[in-house]
Amino acid sequence: FFIKDKYLELKTSSFSNENINNIILSYCRKNDFDKKGNFNDKIFNCNSKKQNTIWFLISLDDELPTNIKDNIVVIYKKKKISLLSNIKFFLKNILKPNFFHVFNSVVYKSNLLSNIFIKNFENKRFNFFLAFENKPHQNALINAAKKIHRGNYITGYLAPLPWSYQADMIYKKSGIDKLLVGSVFQKRSLVKNLCWPSKKILVVPSFRYKKLNDLYNSIFLPYEFSKYDEQIFLKKIKILINEKNLVYKKFFVRIHPHKKNDKNHINLKNNILSLLNGAKNTKQKQLSSIVLGATGSVVAECLQATGKVIHIPTSIFDYCTRVFFKNLVIKKISENIYIYKMPKKIKFVNFSKNGNFAKYLTS
Repeated sequence: FFIKDKYLELKTSSFSNENINNIILSYCRKNDFDKKGNFNDKIFNCNSKKQNTIWFLISLDDELPTNIKDNIVVIYKKKKISLLSNIKFFLKNILKPNFFHVFNSVVYKSNLLSNIFIKNFENKRFNFFLAFENKPHQNALINAAKKIHRGNYITGYLAPLPWSYQADMIYKKSGIDKLLVGSVFQKRSLVKNLCWPSKKILVVPSFRYKKLNDLYNSIFLPYEFSKYDEQIFLKKIKILINEKNLVYKKFFVRIHPHKKNDKNHINLKNNILSLLNGAKNTKQKQLSSIVLGATGSVVAECLQATGKVIHIPTSIFDYCTRVFFKNLVIKKISENIYIYKMPKKIKFVNFSKNGNFAKYLTS
C-alpha cells in the first residue's frame, strides 16, 4: 500500500493536442534533454523533434529540465505530500468494496495515468507507440488509447533481450495491435511459451542496440536486492576469488544505470571492490562476467557476446532455464553459483546501424 506515491503531476510547455498523428510513451531522466528542451530517447534511439508527434514521458528521477518543448509531456511525482489530501482520499474510498485494490500503488498509478492520458487526448485519432514490457500501467494506457478511439493503432516495442522466466510477458489479450521485437528467438519464445499470437509480433532490427559492449571481466549488480541477497553475493564472490580463481583484481563492478546514485548499490559495489583487492593478478585478459541476482537481459547479452556467463542467483525465479534458452548448458560449480554456456552462436538481438524507428511514425 502507499501514500507518498499517490500524487503525479504533469509538466509541459504550451502543450497542444491539435494535429496529433503519433503519441509515444517512453521514460526519461533530466539528462536526457538538451538545452533547448528536446528529448533524446535511449529506448527508441531517436529525438523528439519529429513533427505531429507527442512524447508522453514518465520521469524515472522526478527531476525536470529547465526547458521542455511543446510536444513533450512529462509525468513526475510531487515532492510535497498533502496530509489533508491523503485523508480525503482515504475517507472517499474506505467504504468501497474494492478499497484494498484502490490503495494498491500499482493499480492507483495505472488508473491515474489513464485518467491523465484520456483527459489530454480525448476524442483524438492517433498511432500510439510505447516501450512495452507488459507492465500494468502500460496495459492501462493501451486500454485508454482504445477507449479514446477504437481506431487508434497500438504498437509496442520490447527493447530488452530475453530474460529468465519471462512470465510477466504472458499474453493478456490487451488492445495492442503489433509488438516489435529484436530477434526471431524472442518472437519464438513469446509465441511458444507465453501464448502470443504470431501475427501480432514483428521482428525488426533493434532500435536500442547497435552492438553489445565489452562484456568480459565485469560483475553486474541487480536492479534490486535485500540485505540477505547482499550477504549471499559477497560470500559467493569470495568463493570465486579464493577457490575457483575465476575472478581477478581488474574486474569492473557495474551498477544499473537507474541506480547509480543509490546508497545500497554504491555500498555493495565498494564491498565487492574490497574483495577484489585481495584477488590475484592474472595474465588472462578475458574472464567470464558475473551476474548477481535477477538477471534482467544481461545474461542474454553476455551469452550472445561471449558465449559464457557466471550467475549467482538468490531465488528460484532468478535461474535461467532451458525452457527460454534452448541449447543452454548449465553447470553448477558451487551452491548458488552456475556457469551458463551456449554451444552455438545465437542471436538474441539483431543489430541495426541506423535503428530507424522514425520510419514507423506517421507524418
